Amino acid sequence: MWVRKRIEITPMDLVRGLWGCLTPGHREPLCREIAEVWQTQDALVCLSVRSGFDLLLHSAGWEPGGEVIMSGLTIPDMPRIVEACGLQPVGVDIDLRTMQPDIEQIRQAITPQTRAIVVAHLLGGICDLEPILEIARKHKLLVIEDCAQAFVGAAYQGDERADVSMFSFGPIKTNTSLAGAVFRVRKPDLLKAMDYQQRQWKGQSSFKFAKRIAKYAFVKIISTRPLCGGFYQFMKLFGKNHDGVARSMARGFAGPDFFKKIRCQPAVPLLRLLRYKLENFDTAETTRRRELGLRFQQLMGDNVHVLGAAMTRQTWWVLPILVQDPEKLVPQLWDAGFDASNSCSLHSVVEDADSVAATILRHIVFLPLHAGMPVRELERMARCVLNAKPNKPALPQQFLEAAIPEKAASEVTLPQLDLAKSSP
Repeated sequence: MWVRKRIEITPMDLVRGLWGCLTPGHREPLCREIAEVWQTQDALVCLSVRSGFDLLLHSAGWEPGGEVIMSGLTIPDMPRIVEACGLQPVGVDIDLRTMQPDIEQIRQAITPQTRAIVVAHLLGGICDLEPILEIARKHKLLVIEDCAQAFVGAAYQGDERADVSMFSFGPIKTNTSLAGAVFRVRKPDLLKAMDYQQRQWKGQSSFKFAKRIAKYAFVKIISTRPLCGGFYQFMKLFGKNHDGVARSMARGFAGPDFFKKIRCQPAVPLLRLLRYKLENFDTAETTRRRELGLRFQQLMGDNVHVLGAAMTRQTWWVLPILVQDPEKLVPQLWDAGFDASNSCSLHSVVEDADSVAATILRHIVFLPLHAGMPVRELERMARCVLNAKPNKPALPQQFLEAAIPEKAASEVTLPQLDLAKSSP
């Protein structure tokens, strides 16, 4: 079975991380070295994006009752952190074509209590911040871009006009070090306050990070094609759903004491591994992933809506499609050897049940895609989807008219798919 999300870490990386757990060291010089890799003086290294976001909101000095405008789709922990800081998350809907927050809704959502706008770059692409920055400058609001799903190396280290850019290197992120985050904080006073507060937190122990390495080493092993397929068949034999088990194992901060877990300084061996991964990041993985994602989009044509297809700099960190009946399609893909899922770690911050954000969550299916996937298997997966004849969900027509940008489509040189060939 082709696993839905491969952990981008090598066995040698895992060995290196474990060896680092046995070697003494200090956080401050490692944090400086990571900032040097990014070639910036405004970097703050945290245990996770959740940790840094918590630091940011506590350090901003906003009175309780302030409002934070957020992209309509984000992970549920982000509005949870906003509320824990005495603030109110205000969700704005998104454009299905670009995953961009609705600009008009942002304008309408601004009140005298508004303090910041948080823009989530979703699915591996980048939103256009220009209109949001223009609104923020007019109302003197902080602009925070969540780049957790959009790391591509030196090609994009955040928009220099944004006040804060947040990058994640958690277990399923691009170029993972199994944890860790880098924040670029372009307001010196805010950076200083966040750094000071983080120093008051206890440090994560090397032992705890070693346990994390062991956990994801196991996940990495069972994610290989033969073992993943065997795991699926084993769970199916006992009438169980493997998808729920996989999702629980991938969670970074599962269980109780959420805030206690995120309010830690990163462990020294984590910082070592993060520095190494940043120094040795190879863009070949994201380049290949992009080619495969664009190719899949071509194969779908007008038959299936590929979510986020019109985003700029799309790297297909995940490959989501929208269908009328996800629960019907997913088991068919499982039986064909593709670890699809209609479960989603995202959460709608928009209260309207008919919003684009809520509609996406009802109709989304994630498909496996990574650089090691051969073209023939991508094409076989496309045939499986098309042969299932999935209907498009009922959506406004303007949301279904996105096409591959001309330039991007012309760059795809993969072979054509013979749609007459039946899937095995």
